[in-house]
Order: sequence, then structure tokens, then C-alpha cells
Amino acid sequence: MTKFFVPANRPNRSEEIYNWIVRYVKAMLDCDIDPVRIFSLTYRHEGQEYRAAVGEVDQRTGQLVVAILRSESYLICTPYYGVNRGEPMSVDFADAKAVQYFEGLDNARENLKLAVQTLDAGDGTIQSRVRAAAAALAPVAMEDFPAEMAGDFLSLTHRLSWKGGQEETIALMTDDEAEAAASAMRALYVDALRPAAPETRS
Repeated sequence: MTKFFVPANRPNRSEEIYNWIVRYVKAMLDCDIDPVRIFSLTYRHEGQEYRAAVGEVDQRTGQLVVAILRSESYLICTPYYGVNRGEPMSVDFADAKAVQYFEGLDNARENLKLAVQTLDAGDGTIQSRVRAAAAALAPVAMEDFPAEMAGDFLSLTHRLSWKGGQEETIALMTDDEAEAAASAMRALYVDALRPAAPETRS
């Protein structure tokens, strides 16, 4: 996973620039911007597949991708599209093929959301749904969670792989064990949705 950055800026400056871009786009489009940090977006446009990634040159405009936002669609921001002038390039959710988030709680939340949606889809056995949900969590690492949640994530990881590998473990799960794993995923997602506790200074 990639740590959050805005191209050509120090970490503290990246936060300032990113927040300025969000305010600029919100004012220009009169929209809300979701509080997620997106690193890359793979999507289709006029029958072709493209990938936009922060810090890389955009294939369609030849400009540097400075930020990718999410509102009522995905918004790709480059110097002349959503940063220094103009509106960002909009990509409908239906045209998006893959989204990669910067490391951190945003990444964990979004992939946990996919995992829970898979569990709740109701298709197939509970084991098959747990297997698909576990696959949705593949991009998530312990480092994405704050310290108070890391133990719960490690516990879930152990629950999904303690009989060897993940595939083997899930294949051997009883219905009760699979339901318990599903419940652990849902509980972790609920915890991830809670606002982070403010840091205390000693």
C-alpha cells in the first residue's frame, strides 16, 4: 500500500494542498466530497480502459494526477482539471473497474465495506460468502488500523487461516465457525466506521 501524498509536496504540505483542492472542487461543483483518500482508479471511457494514479501522468490529458476525489462520481484532479482551473474529470461509478486507496483506515473501511456487502448478498453457502469476503480484505494490512483495532484484525486473520492457509481453513469451517468469522468481519467494520478518538497529550 502507498502512504498518502500530494505530488511534489512534503507530508504536512500535502494535507494543506489536498484540503484546499477539496474546498475548491466543493465550491465549484456545489457537491459533497467523501472523506476517502484514493490512490488510483481504473475505469472505462469511450470503450477504452484507463488508469489514473496520484503522482503519475494521466493518459487522457497528459497532465499529472494531483488527487482523486469521490462525490456523486469519481473526480480526477490535474492542474488544469480541478486544481488550478477548470472542473475535475468525472468518472461514473458504473465505469469504474478498480479503486485503490492510500494505506490507512480509509483503505480498511472501504474493503471491509465490500466484504460485508459480500456476506450480506445471500448468494451461496456461508463458507463461499466468507471466502469471497476474505478475498475482498486482501488489500488490508494491520498497519491500516489504529493500535486499538489492530488486535481485532489480527484475531480475524487468525480465525480465517489457523488450519493452514486461508482457503484450507474456510473450506474446513463448520457453519457455526463461518458465521462466527462473518460476525467478526461485521464487528470490525462497525468499529472502523466510528470516528477516531482524539489524541491526548500528556
